[in-house]
Amino acid sequence: MSGYALVGDPDQVQAQEAARVLRACGFEVAIASDAAAVRTALDARRPDILVLDADLADPDGVSLLERLKAGAPPGAIPIIAVSAGASRDEPLTAYQRGADYYLAKPYTRRQLLHGLALVLGRDFGG
Repeated sequence: MSGYALVGDPDQVQAQEAARVLRACGFEVAIASDAAAVRTALDARRPDILVLDADLADPDGVSLLERLKAGAPPGAIPIIAVSAGASRDEPLTAYQRGADYYLAKPYTRRQLLHGLALVLGRDFGG
């Protein structure tokens, strides 16, 4: 088992695909469909990786990302931000708010594996 992963994504198709990839890498996976559910899941258990949609509602994923990273110590939860946003500045915004990696939707299995390898420093066979 590689650890515990949390996927925060309102798009259930994309969330299930991310979960499938993460499970194949040996992660136990939980899925949350909005920011409130992500916060509840984070309070219950600290994930080893968080795949977070920047477009989450309540209020939004970018604000949640910023709160998670604000004052976070080194070694805090690694976060891969994902988004279907059309803005060319969205990746920069995600990085400025604390994302460790950014993927534009729809992303491929290989792209997610590459992000996991970069963020976690392990090869997942991507």
